[in-house]
Amino acid sequence: MRFLLKPLLFLSAQLIGCMVSLHHIEPARYSVRLLYSDERLNGAAISGQSMLVLPVLTNNGADTTKFPSPHTLSQLLQKNQGDVQFIYPETFEKKYRSAAVSHDSASLDRFYQSFFKGEIIKVQTNDSIWNAIDAAYLLCVRVKYAATIRGFDGNTVKRLVLEVELWEVNASESVWRAQVIGFDKSVGTPDTQFVIGALKEIFSAIPGGMPGTSEKDW
Repeated sequence: MRFLLKPLLFLSAQLIGCMVSLHHIEPARYSVRLLYSDERLNGAAISGQSMLVLPVLTNNGADTTKFPSPHTLSQLLQKNQGDVQFIYPETFEKKYRSAAVSHDSASLDRFYQSFFKGEIIKVQTNDSIWNAIDAAYLLCVRVKYAATIRGFDGNTVKRLVLEVELWEVNASESVWRAQVIGFDKSVGTPDTQFVIGALKEIFSAIPGGMPGTSEKDW
């Protein structure tokens, strides 16, 4: 029976290798949950409107280095909201700063921090901010959780929780909010690709958008 030992060991190694390969190419999984939607909000309400896209907000403030820029966010949104006119933070921030001496970077940082923390009253009553926004809607992406976890078995899992909120500027109130949770067990998947996949899924849930396709072209 010894002459069968090496072939069996070789076959076992091949099977294990296949199993590992299958594990590595397992696609990322995303789950979207609607948290709030104004009954008046629908695709017709958003169609043809303008939308300010804020930088991605994290616990440390607005982030355009680790996470997609507002311009990249608008490109992703455009796949589902093709007729929306996008406005970018630099335009809004320039108008805000020029309105008064007290409107500086520190006050903008405080606004972004209040938006991230969900301090609704502070956000809603900040008239100087809302007056500087030349758009019908404002879109905010919050990173609630993002981590790479290595288990005792040596496997690595990426976990991500994003929250996306849509505000009506004239009313200074939130009209839509949803959350996406992502898991990725693939080895070597770039963080950017993982985040973009989550954004595509949740953006497709905005009223009037097209269904998500789980594309992997980023």
